[in-house]
Amino acid sequence: MKLSRTRNSVLNISAGILLQMLTIGLGFYSRQLFVENLGYEILGVNGLFQNLVAILGLAEAGIGTAIICHLYRPLAAGDQVQIRSLMHLYGRAYRLISLVIGIGGLLAMPFIHLTGQGVFSTGFLRAAFALFLLETITVCLFMSRKSLLIADQQNYLVNFINAAAQIVLFIFQIAILHATKSYLLFVTAGVILKIFEGLALRYFVATRYPFLGDKHQFSPADDCCHSVFASTRDLMFHYLAMYFVRNTDNLIISGWLGLAMVGRLANYQIVILAVKNIFSQFSNGMIASFGNLLALETPQKSEKVFYTAFLGNFILFNFASVALLNLTNPFLNLWLGPESLLPFSVLFLLVLDFFLHGISMVAGALRASSGVFAPDRHLHLGASLLKLVLSLALVQTYGIAGVVFGTVVYRFAEWHCILGWLLHRQVFRSGMQIFIKNSLAAAAIFVLSHIAGYHACEMTAAATTWHNWWTRAIICCIVPNLIALTALHRSARLRAIIARFSDLRQ
Repeated sequence: MKLSRTRNSVLNISAGILLQMLTIGLGFYSRQLFVENLGYEILGVNGLFQNLVAILGLAEAGIGTAIICHLYRPLAAGDQVQIRSLMHLYGRAYRLISLVIGIGGLLAMPFIHLTGQGVFSTGFLRAAFALFLLETITVCLFMSRKSLLIADQQNYLVNFINAAAQIVLFIFQIAILHATKSYLLFVTAGVILKIFEGLALRYFVATRYPFLGDKHQFSPADDCCHSVFASTRDLMFHYLAMYFVRNTDNLIISGWLGLAMVGRLANYQIVILAVKNIFSQFSNGMIASFGNLLALETPQKSEKVFYTAFLGNFILFNFASVALLNLTNPFLNLWLGPESLLPFSVLFLLVLDFFLHGISMVAGALRASSGVFAPDRHLHLGASLLKLVLSLALVQTYGIAGVVFGTVVYRFAEWHCILGWLLHRQVFRSGMQIFIKNSLAAAAIFVLSHIAGYHACEMTAAATTWHNWWTRAIICCIVPNLIALTALHRSARLRAIIARFSDLRQ
């Protein structure tokens, strides 16, 4: 079982990384054509509507995560009756959620023109928002199939389907931009591909789990339903918190600084998101494995596996953050031109947010697998409200940097004041000494890596050509990893990571 979990994690991680890298090139080219043909105002509308439909997505209220947590044990035990019962409940819940999202979108439609700041026609804005709404409903209707595959450690299959759909989508969108320069057709292509992606997920789930097609449905036991709804109630606070963190920045920037600034920030976000999607495959690939681990092993074993995974995740995100800090502005300058750049202070805060979020992913994955959502629900929401207040207070004086600073404060509070405490108290049943020691060591390596990486890159020629950019990229690959491995070479956890992956070759 131990090696099986490792193999599943590695397969999920490897497939996720390869498929993400495959889509990044087309994604960057599509974004370049988008800016050249449609401009930063339309790019701002695109980001703003994504945030607006996320408000409607709050109707999901975490019921999907709650049910997934209850799928781990019956999947590990092969309990088909319980799996079928939960999936039946899941499907009914998401059909209701889709209806609520649709009604909410229709109620918001008469006011959607207020987001355009007089730049775009009311008909154009309502048509674009309707397409975003339809895409959100489509994703919702197929969510249960996707979640079952993830819970059963088949994330690589979800990644493959998603990547295939993304590649086809980018090809169609690139063709649309070349041929018509129509934003509405651009968004319509996304809706159509989401439908095909959902149908593909439905087919694979029907093939792998034929017992789900049994028309004789069983209702989950009352205690299971009560547990699911209790988890959903607790998750509502977490989903509200995530909304304030993920989806308010563009709304604030649009209101105070304009849609064009939203579009420029979106360029940084797409670069950082591309890197995050690659490196987060490490933690995403382990989510279901953590669920299997918690279902079958002791808290002490879970803690040991967590810290080993945390170390590997830290090394990856430490390297990635050094690379982003030193390569993003030169890359955007070469890719989209100097008019796309924001101040270095904004980039630094975005990279710090990326790092703090990245190193908390393993903890977040373990917490999601454990299903422990009640103890920190108010703390999580309180930290997100603090982020919102800080962003609103600082945007007028410091612009985008003030908005992002609020997010950084939240990330620090989430990881050091909430998640660490929760895992050790509720999941591991242990003290915080190891957590504090590992956090201080990680902070020291992070600071040293960034100081050394920045000065080493500044000693090279300015990255005004691709040759010089690649020189900096090589430096960013060597310096932070050399520092991290030198500092950690005596770590038993690092040796455990190397030994675990060596076992896979046998």
